[in-house]
Amino acid sequence: MAVFVLDRNGRALMPCSEKRARLLLARDRARVHRVVPFVIRLRDRNANCSEFQPSRLKLDPGSKTTGLVLVRDIVTPSKESGELIRGAAVLNLFELVHRGRQISEALTARRAMRCRRRGKLRYRAPRFSNRTRFIGWLAPSLQHRVDTTKAWVHRIMRWAPISAFSSELVRFDTHLSKTLKSLGWAIIGERWQATKYANTFWRNGAGVAHTATQVVRRCK
Repeated sequence: MAVFVLDRNGRALMPCSEKRARLLLARDRARVHRVVPFVIRLRDRNANCSEFQPSRLKLDPGSKTTGLVLVRDIVTPSKESGELIRGAAVLNLFELVHRGRQISEALTARRAMRCRRRGKLRYRAPRFSNRTRFIGWLAPSLQHRVDTTKAWVHRIMRWAPISAFSSELVRFDTHLSKTLKSLGWAIIGERWQATKYANTFWRNGAGVAHTATQVVRRCK
């Protein structure tokens, strides 16, 4: 995988290969800025005097893990037709492991302990009727995914000159898919979203992919 490179002032440059990073360190032209992920800082290079290539950060949000890929966009003309063919060269791969299950279990244990205290201490006032939730509230296990993904996107933006973002939208109507599967039907594509179950599905808190996409758009 590629190594992140910073200039002498800490601004992001184009990532380099592992071999080039070893040579720069051996020739005393760079210093180790961070170990995990590995980032080096050049001593004799300025970002104003450097050339950049278009790079893109792609996100694949999931319930347990979120994948991040840093790629360099490549455009090559076709030899036969002359049309431009777009491709990508992978520079770095990341996998974020979410702690949604741990957070849910910790909140369940806390709720059980508080109920036990209220059962023994009769003077302890109940706290279940004075809780308010702001607009756009997400469960802590879901909010953790958004915050963690957003934090790592900002970190990678400090280490690489990212010019574009891409995110996979994962929206499925599970209610309709189960119903049609039991009837022996098969529906593919966006027709799932045009059903009466779609609003119920999103009200139940399954819009993490949409929320993550909005976060990425704000990062631009």
